[in-house]
Amino acid sequence: CQFIDEHVSLNNESHVDTQLIHREAMLQFGQTGDSAVNPRAVTFLVTGSKLDLRRYMEGVEAEQLECEMRRYSTEGIHVRWPVQGAQGYNRWFSCTLRHSEGLFTVTGFLRHPSDQPPPGQQDYRRWPPIADGEILSTTGKLNTVPSIRLKQTCCLHCQFAIDHKGPNMTVEWHRQHRGERVKLFSHTSRSGRTEGTGVGLKDLAGGDASYNLQFTKMSSEATYICSVSVVPLFASVDVNLRIEGEEINRVRKKWQKILIVCPINKLNDCLCLTVFLTSVSLVAMVIKTQSPSVKASLRSQKKLHCQFAIDHKGPKVTVEWHQLHRGKKIKRFSYISDSGRTEGTGVGLKELSGGDASYNLRSTEMSSEGKYICSVSVMPLLADMQINLHITGEKFIILLFQIGGHKFLLSELRQVQHR
Repeated sequence: CQFIDEHVSLNNESHVDTQLIHREAMLQFGQTGDSAVNPRAVTFLVTGSKLDLRRYMEGVEAEQLECEMRRYSTEGIHVRWPVQGAQGYNRWFSCTLRHSEGLFTVTGFLRHPSDQPPPGQQDYRRWPPIADGEILSTTGKLNTVPSIRLKQTCCLHCQFAIDHKGPNMTVEWHRQHRGERVKLFSHTSRSGRTEGTGVGLKDLAGGDASYNLQFTKMSSEATYICSVSVVPLFASVDVNLRIEGEEINRVRKKWQKILIVCPINKLNDCLCLTVFLTSVSLVAMVIKTQSPSVKASLRSQKKLHCQFAIDHKGPKVTVEWHQLHRGKKIKRFSYISDSGRTEGTGVGLKELSGGDASYNLRSTEMSSEGKYICSVSVMPLLADMQINLHITGEKFIILLFQIGGHKFLLSELRQVQHR
């Protein structure tokens, strides 16, 4: 094993500095008093316990395992570990065993009894020294990384074992994706309180905290975190869920997004293109508009151009138009191809099937002025084009005021200049 030791000190600014020291170590199973297999290394001698780490690794060769030992800080919390023969104080170590091909990860906590009370400060600030060749007699969760096919039921494995009955434990599952962490399930044994679903309580009582995903889809891809806490111990394991299948492998290509702006006349109008390229420089999707800034007369018809093209037939396409007006974002139109669901008007469905998502304003008003956004989504690609619409022409400013008991209405006609 590799023992990652710590040397903790305070720097000149009274901040804690932690230096990691990589030391040679052995994880040895046997009886108290056994000699060390490697007398030069720190030996963690795992003796009799109700838990045996080896049972989680049956049929696995030693060279297939990666082993890591660390000190474990209880963050100043001291509780008597409720097992027969336990002494008043304990030093804790974590042992992590990983399969070299990622088939499983096992995390175990090793308890080293001690007659020395903990220091009156955080334990990590004054770790008891461990010499090379020292033998530490100790007594003693589980995770696999599944490979799941699309649209199948999936079980994210997480098992645990504790060396005494009736522990006060908390089990939780979280989903983490793109920086967002969401709690999926939690259960506290003492209160019996449960939040969420996905874990069977009968299975939980037997040490199986596996989480069941009833229907996997592309959005199911994420890191799922199983955590088990028994004061003063806490451990968690990550399950990186990856969805497989020919369709998914195809959309996992590496993409490059390129914006191209080309003048098309002397009036400063231009053609805007957003192009997605695969890693082998094949064009996958294009979205374009004729000009990012257009004018329209008051009470006239106006067409806001937006066309797109995709390199394969029958894609699941979502098209949306939004208007930004005075700080508000208003959805004007949306269409989802696979369901045929449409909201709003302004885009012809026949034209849409041919790649023309242009938005038609039948009669412009002053409230029509603003920024319009045409967005086209084909998983995993999303592109949008922005068009600024300016209204020109005449408008009425109407003023209503009151003098005494009489009301007056004043209208003023003004020419609206293009800004």
